[in-house]
Amino acid sequence: MTSSPSPDDALTSSLSAKTVNSFESEESAMQSTWSAALPSQESSDPGGFQFHLRKDVDGQERSLDPDARLDPLVHDDDEHQSTAREATGDALRRSSFELLDDHPSPLNEDTTAGVSLWSETSAEVHPRSYVQTERLQRMSMDKKQRRSISLDRFDAISGAVSPTQHHTDIRQNAVDIISRELNPEESERRTRQEADLFQKLSLPKVDAVSGRRLPTAPIMPWGGPEAAAVVQSLRVNHDHLTRNRKPVGAVGFAVVNDELRIPTNDFFVPGRKFDVRLEHSSFPASRDDRRVNFKTMSIKLSDQDVDSPLDLVLRTGQISPYCAADGMDAYQTALRTGKAKIIKDALLSKPVCMEATLDGVRYQPESYYDQHYYSPVVYNFRSADGARKYLARFRVIPKDEVPETGRLQPDQMDNVADFLSHDFVPSTEKTNNYLREEYRQRLEQPSTRPSVVNSQGLRYDLQIQMSPSSDDKWYNPCLLWNEPYHPWLSLATLTAVDPLPGPSLQSTQFSVGRLPAPTLGLPGPVSSVQDFNSVAEALAQATAAKQKAEPVPRKANDAAAAESGYGAKQAEYYLYCITGDRLNAGTMSNVFVCIVGTKGRTAFQKLQPRYKTDFERSGKATFIVVDKPVGELRYMKVLKEKQATPSDWYLEYIVLSTPYNNKSYTLPCYRWLTDRICTLTVRDGPGVLYLAESSEDVQAQRSIETSTRSEQLQWRIIHGENPFSMLPGYLRGADHLSAVPSDLQSDSMTALELQWREHRAGKFSLFKTILKFFTSRKATISVEFEKTLADTIADKYENSKVMVHIIRHWREDAEFGRQLINGISPLRIRRLETMPSDLKVTNDMVKDSLGQDRTLEEEIRGGRIFMISFPELLEPSIICLAEADSNRGSSRKQKGKQLPPRFVCAPKVLLYSTRGDKPVIVPIAIQLSEAQTPNGGEPIVYTKHDDRGTYSDWMVAKMWVRAAATNALLLGPNLSFHLMMEPVSIALLRNLPAVHPVHKLLVQHLKDIVAINTVYRQHVLPNDGALPEVLALTKGLHLQYIAKVINSVDLGQFDAEMIFRKLNLLTGDDILPGFWLRDDSLRHWAAIKEFVQEFLSVYYKSDSAVVSDKEFAGFIADLRENGCLTSLTLPQSMEQLVQFVTAIVYICTSHHALVSRGLLDTFAYCPNSPSCMMKPPPTSRHPTGYTEQQMKEMLPNPDHVERFIAFVMLLFGGYKPAEVALGSYQERYFTEESCLVAIEKFRGRLRQISEDIRLRNANVECPFEYLLPENVHQYFTV
Repeated sequence: MTSSPSPDDALTSSLSAKTVNSFESEESAMQSTWSAALPSQESSDPGGFQFHLRKDVDGQERSLDPDARLDPLVHDDDEHQSTAREATGDALRRSSFELLDDHPSPLNEDTTAGVSLWSETSAEVHPRSYVQTERLQRMSMDKKQRRSISLDRFDAISGAVSPTQHHTDIRQNAVDIISRELNPEESERRTRQEADLFQKLSLPKVDAVSGRRLPTAPIMPWGGPEAAAVVQSLRVNHDHLTRNRKPVGAVGFAVVNDELRIPTNDFFVPGRKFDVRLEHSSFPASRDDRRVNFKTMSIKLSDQDVDSPLDLVLRTGQISPYCAADGMDAYQTALRTGKAKIIKDALLSKPVCMEATLDGVRYQPESYYDQHYYSPVVYNFRSADGARKYLARFRVIPKDEVPETGRLQPDQMDNVADFLSHDFVPSTEKTNNYLREEYRQRLEQPSTRPSVVNSQGLRYDLQIQMSPSSDDKWYNPCLLWNEPYHPWLSLATLTAVDPLPGPSLQSTQFSVGRLPAPTLGLPGPVSSVQDFNSVAEALAQATAAKQKAEPVPRKANDAAAAESGYGAKQAEYYLYCITGDRLNAGTMSNVFVCIVGTKGRTAFQKLQPRYKTDFERSGKATFIVVDKPVGELRYMKVLKEKQATPSDWYLEYIVLSTPYNNKSYTLPCYRWLTDRICTLTVRDGPGVLYLAESSEDVQAQRSIETSTRSEQLQWRIIHGENPFSMLPGYLRGADHLSAVPSDLQSDSMTALELQWREHRAGKFSLFKTILKFFTSRKATISVEFEKTLADTIADKYENSKVMVHIIRHWREDAEFGRQLINGISPLRIRRLETMPSDLKVTNDMVKDSLGQDRTLEEEIRGGRIFMISFPELLEPSIICLAEADSNRGSSRKQKGKQLPPRFVCAPKVLLYSTRGDKPVIVPIAIQLSEAQTPNGGEPIVYTKHDDRGTYSDWMVAKMWVRAAATNALLLGPNLSFHLMMEPVSIALLRNLPAVHPVHKLLVQHLKDIVAINTVYRQHVLPNDGALPEVLALTKGLHLQYIAKVINSVDLGQFDAEMIFRKLNLLTGDDILPGFWLRDDSLRHWAAIKEFVQEFLSVYYKSDSAVVSDKEFAGFIADLRENGCLTSLTLPQSMEQLVQFVTAIVYICTSHHALVSRGLLDTFAYCPNSPSCMMKPPPTSRHPTGYTEQQMKEMLPNPDHVERFIAFVMLLFGGYKPAEVALGSYQERYFTEESCLVAIEKFRGRLRQISEDIRLRNANVECPFEYLLPENVHQYFTV
């Protein structure tokens, strides 16, 4: 930004008269250059603007960029500047401000007015013509001609081609007043001086060759002592001129329009909602509403005293009476004196001061509401891609476009200086607070003005005017932009709902410097106090200095409160606050509450603690707040004041009692109030759907809550190089636990992260006692060693019954079969109806296992033959084998030692349900690979005939099956469902407000999942993480496997009963007895589904209610688009909704317990379930079996086993009953009687399941207790 002499000192400059010949040549050049504005072709720029071709002086068509369209002879692309300069001459550049009048205008009023120049969808180009303004003639003119020239100069100053008739009249009146007050020569001299000034400020010196700007030394540079003095003077003036400020305010919400015609940006997002505080006042401030002054409107897009993403300070009048900071100081200094003569001199010194003052001041308007308010500064506006910068101005008008009142009449304009003086005595027909009272009445009695007010408050239209130009002249706040080419575009609807209480009115602070970067910013950089953009910077600095010197007055005095319309009737509110039992849950900050009801709201009242422990961890305290009665509760806002030292607060819930209507409300929170999110809205316990809300204000609060959480919880943009790109979505920046918001993790997560960190460092001291049993260097695979080990563990650990049983019996076929149907293996067993073609088993191979001359075909028809396979391991295992064979001995190092290759295969197992009094399921054939033997024969199939020797082929084949099951379990139903539930948790918080019934139900089952998965992504899942260190699948194969499992699951179709039906396992209890995993799983599923059905039916009364729930639809859409769960579809009925919610609850509780609670039992003894094999699968039989040394070489070494068991211990949920068991619902999210009844019924079903399981297990050698309800956690835990 360049500088030039101050507006106040510019009287010494003059404009040389132009000759007729110079203007004729000028017009000729313009006619040659711009006569053809034909819309013969269109193209779009990155910002979404349409460009139109024009003919240049060389006859070539070139794109007319937006700046050229606004000022064709000054601002042009670098490559075209020299041509334009040659055609127009240096004189035109010196007079560029005059050419602002040469803008294209519509041929008629019905064509382009109001059409967005940057509408990406607009395809029509309206005809336009270029209209030349009248040119200056010789200086020998009469008074009437001089007045006409002055008006033309005003056009040049404002940059308007077709101003409204009202503004044209204002200009004419300003010219007339100046001509009457001054002699004609002085009037014309000041007009020319102002035009020269704007020219010099707008057009810096340009190098004739390069077209680049030349640096100039600023006068009164910004940051120097002169500029500091101006800012200080402005602050003093502002304090004085606002000392008697008597505002009236309102609180409500803003909704960004769904259809925007502005460039895409990061802040004004279609449909986004904000809390809003509005304030109306006057400037200069006065206790008397009847005085003549500017009317002001301040907007804060938040419900806080200071902090907000955007503040707008607006006032009446389309243009500003000053163009730079020093001019603003001079103007306000004159107003401050209150003397008519000084004010008049200031208005006459610069013609634009007179024009802007006549346009902006109001004399006893009917209402604050019917005024049009404009921003006095120009803002920088940046599109979302950051590639284009625009300029923007704002205005606010009534939504119903009622006409403005209170404008000065022509016969009053001559006395404007007298009206602004302290000596002016207004008429007494109205009371001195009539504007404030009228505005409060509009808010409190909306039915009195149905044309203005709907059922939910006063509505304003926030509009924006934009320019794609970045020329200095467009920062001039005195410019009136050409509306046909810079139309006012509707941006958002502001709705004022309730009057702003007096104390809040006094404590609310507004600043032009609070802007949402990078979308909006103050113009800059500022080089001097004569820059156009110095107005905004000076206002921001003066406001910041004042607010820093004067802290927020949290509580206004009684007189000020009464004057602000604060009701005299008072009521008591009793608040019982519970601080959570969390680490660092207490706070030393001040806490304020605002109670909002059907009859208004209270101020933000401070909760005064009586004891030091009131806000400490687990603190319980009662507070009394005295304020006006607000009727039935809508919601409450809780504010934690910021401190120099961060002091977060974890609020569990508040119980509010209102004696004036004998009601009590429970408001659950269970969230942290931090310096970043210091205000929370809490609602009464009952769940409510969006369409069932009682008011639009409450609906807006729902959207504001989810919008705030969406900003806090942003999805990670996953690129191809990200190793987790194939997995479900997760939080941006959540690569470390410290980046996860406090609301998404519990106290135990820090300890968990530390344990995994130590695990990767090889420190297993936490599990030292149990590890010594399984990793002894003296360990063998003999029966004697296993008996001794089992007896020792049984004596040492009370809950090790299943583990001891496995160590003693793992070699037996019956135990092998038991683990496949009642262990923690994923559900893979299925009943065969025909023999698969790829399983090379014949009747002769298994006839001895079937007995009594039964054939395989007969037993299949009888439903007694089952199979287990691992097809998803087939491709990874082949790759794993190939890499191991070609890179033997070149694997990663662990503790400085070389890791040998590891192996896994994709076996198929044929099982048979025996006959007799105690039938069991046993393996009868195992095929480890589909590949042929080296000699070209069929794949080897192992049967009981191969069970010869202590370490037989049959035993080894079963080990290979268990190794495959280990990899499939840990990568499949364990970690895969962990990762699948994380985006569910994120999308739930981003889209469903806390009062939504689905949120209330699911949030208690999704706790900690984001934090746990963050730890896993850091320490477990990477290619060098803890998981690939112990499993067979490494080098990214483990992530491919997890992705394959996740893609095969459709949450919308997940159904435990359907899974067993597809596996053909629902019938034949006599054939497959003791299938307790199936029986207990189905009982859990049925109990959860019945509870979910009863719970959701309280809120969803029909299928149409499900379809019309737009918040839930957004939840599903977010899961599909950003959570990468692409198979999901939106439920269209109550049945589908219940199915979806049941699946999530079941996966987070019963299913998680099933696949995690028995981890240590199954994996503690390596030969039973090795994590990998250290030799390739056999390609030939060993008729006499293997030696013990060969077995040890085939199984992982003690170091590997030690890491694997420590790994399992960190995943293991423990033997103790769950601290928060399924059905507990300890957090007070539910208060409705119908929901509490449904929860109690659910608990009753779980108690019955528990009793039946315990009764069944009483006489069982190896009990199945993984699904005892008291052992099932209510949410994911480790």
